[in-house]
Amino acid sequence: MWHHVFIGHLVSGMAQKYSQHGSFATRVEGRLIISDVNGPWNVELVRSWGREAHALAVGLSGPHVGIAVLHGSVMCPPDAFALMREMIAYAIAHLDLIGNCVAADATVEGASLLEPLYANFYDPGTPHRFFSDLDECKSWAAQLLAAKGY
Repeated sequence: MWHHVFIGHLVSGMAQKYSQHGSFATRVEGRLIISDVNGPWNVELVRSWGREAHALAVGLSGPHVGIAVLHGSVMCPPDAFALMREMIAYAIAHLDLIGNCVAADATVEGASLLEPLYANFYDPGTPHRFFSDLDECKSWAAQLLAAKGY
């Protein structure tokens, strides 16, 4: 039931006010769900991203780690950040998300502003990290999954 409630929120939580800003591409590599996100973005992009990531997570059996690789700019409105927090909390509670990390190098506009905001997305017991590149994220995720026996 939670699945349908959450997806309903992503699909029609609020009437779409604007066209999607930014772009993303999401893929599965083993037990990693990796999203390349080009910003700035808005809540409409976050809804689309959430629907796609949800579908991939449902297809996995067992724990997974989410990785977001940011490009361009991290600037987005507060409603987009709020929806990201909701999506992460849902994935932890219902989709076996055991950790999440973000890769943003020095060329990403606003990356230094995102790190403290990103830390507030999680309960203290949920592993999360902020790195400058995807390889660091993958290494951290592999350690996290290994600790869970995967």
